[in-house]
Amino acid sequence: MMINKKIIGGILEEYLKKFPDDIKKDVSLEVTDNRVKIALDGDIHSLRALNVLVNVLFKHIASASSDKFLVFDLTLAIEESIINIFSHSYPEHRGKVVVDILFKSDGIAIMITDYGKKGCNFNLKEKLASRPADTFAESGRGIMLIRKVVDDISYKSENGVNMLRLIKKIG
Repeated sequence: MMINKKIIGGILEEYLKKFPDDIKKDVSLEVTDNRVKIALDGDIHSLRALNVLVNVLFKHIASASSDKFLVFDLTLAIEESIINIFSHSYPEHRGKVVVDILFKSDGIAIMITDYGKKGCNFNLKEKLASRPADTFAESGRGIMLIRKVVDDISYKSENGVNMLRLIKKIG
């Protein structure tokens, strides 16, 4: 799936201009014919800008898909992932997160990278088995939501770099 980098890049830049300067300085964009990379070097409050940019991006490419929940599902998966990163990987709730969205002929691959503490295991069966049932009500629902809206998920941490990969098949 190709995107028009001039149109998408222009739209995302226009939306970014609407944010206050203290948030704009935390965000950088890179757009190519099949990829959008959004880097956020800020805190959990800067997440609003990232959410808007991701939502706008997916709304503009959703017409190529018959999945009417594509925008909501992918925005939700990315938002939940980044909330988990700021909550668990960065104890001071400040750090760098890179969302790299690759548009492929059969779907969308999203790589979310951070440089904080090693993240959690995204194997839901293991997660459920490792904690008492009553604690799951307080946390862990984000992982369930992410797993529900994407077709594949993988996580690895190497040399201080944490990488979460989400795949959404289209078609």
